Amino acid sequence: MKKTFFKPIATSVIEPYAVLPESRVVIQSQKEVFCIFPKAFLPDLEQLYVSFNDALPIVEAGIMKGENLIPSHALALSFFLSDRLPSVSLSLEESLQYLSRENMIFPSSLPLGIVRVMYNNLTLGWAKHLGNRVNNYYPQSSRLRMKWK
Repeated sequence: MKKTFFKPIATSVIEPYAVLPESRVVIQSQKEVFCIFPKAFLPDLEQLYVSFNDALPIVEAGIMKGENLIPSHALALSFFLSDRLPSVSLSLEESLQYLSRENMIFPSSLPLGIVRVMYNNLTLGWAKHLGNRVNNYYPQSSRLRMKWK
């Protein structure tokens, strides 16, 4: 029996975060990771995965945690990003805090949940606003380690 690595799913899973053209589909891997993939290559996806693995033209959209999608950093930087998302614009100092993964507090007027973090109209990544605190979703491996003054 042939092993299946991916399966196509409904785009509604990532609709709050991304706007996909007709030429793209959402696929789910065995690890509950959702990815955006060119529809034209869908019939050959399994063979492409076996042959090229890390070189596939895939944008990771996010991962399921319980019933919620945690959007990936790659999606935040992609062309598929939705303009309908709540966002917060940060100052330079706040942006450096975010990129360093330091503790932050967002304005109470901001809706609770996943928000797009921006500086000068550029998306930096994601955060989850919880009211009294913020979960920073900037990748730990990419954080700034140098102190800025």
